[in-house]
Amino acid sequence: MCFIVDSNGQITTHHIFSQIVKKNARFSDTPTAEQIVRSVIDCARLCQKSQDCKSVNLIRIGKNKLCQLFQTKPLDPRTLDHDIKSQYWERTCQPSFGVTAATSDDITLQIKIVADFGRNIYHLNFNDDFTQGNLHFYDSVPRATNGKHLMVNNAVTIKYQNYPSISLKENGTGWTFCDIDTTPCTVPGSWPKHFEELTGGFSTWALTSNRDDDGVYVFSNDRVIELSTPIGPEWHVVETYNINENVTDNLWRNIPSGIIAASWIPQFGPKRKVFLATRDYYVVFDITSNAVLKRDHLCSP
Repeated sequence: MCFIVDSNGQITTHHIFSQIVKKNARFSDTPTAEQIVRSVIDCARLCQKSQDCKSVNLIRIGKNKLCQLFQTKPLDPRTLDHDIKSQYWERTCQPSFGVTAATSDDITLQIKIVADFGRNIYHLNFNDDFTQGNLHFYDSVPRATNGKHLMVNNAVTIKYQNYPSISLKENGTGWTFCDIDTTPCTVPGSWPKHFEELTGGFSTWALTSNRDDDGVYVFSNDRVIELSTPIGPEWHVVETYNINENVTDNLWRNIPSGIIAASWIPQFGPKRKVFLATRDYYVVFDITSNAVLKRDHLCSP
């Protein structure tokens, strides 16, 4: 990632350019402008000066570097072309917003975002076509948790039929807390605990409930681990999905790697659309078609 400073020497949220695919990649759309530059910094500055510029290619041509500006960005970053002479960079403000978690509170087309590096909670509303709607401050983590947590890195609430709800929160220290309604969990084993104890050693990057609300999906870079039956005395791994395996029963195939926040988007009917955030951007993903429907970034309101 590189930070581009403005004329006053200040770093601002809209002056961040991220190499969202950490490999040599090239966007194949038609550029709106091209210019020979000395470095990726110069290329990003050109984009910064153009109000409509959203992304750039930096292409090595002999001893020169060609900067291409685009008013678009790919819906799915996996469609970028592999090119050892190219780099693709995208204009974004999400890294500075510091998203750490997302949860649903069952309000249609609304989810909660934990941001500011785990310190504050925001409401994010979606339009009917899942484009980004309103994003506004809701509460601080200390106030929302009655002083129990100063920050939250992962969070999920599981509500299965008529059973009490189960809430999991990781407070930034690596320890995950579990509550059944307002009472601390007693199974399996003692809490708080390192969640890796339940996932077979996979680190926990993001959490969301499973489709039936009787378990949890754990996102861990390029894996998704399903843990089932948290309402009973034993939590066990039901399935481990590799997001790169293109098999029919892999509902998480085609999602981006590096998911750090996840939440179902409440709608009428069964769960189908899910919000998935990486450090640099988020997608709205449809698990029935295994396709990215929307891609955007979140900026601090």
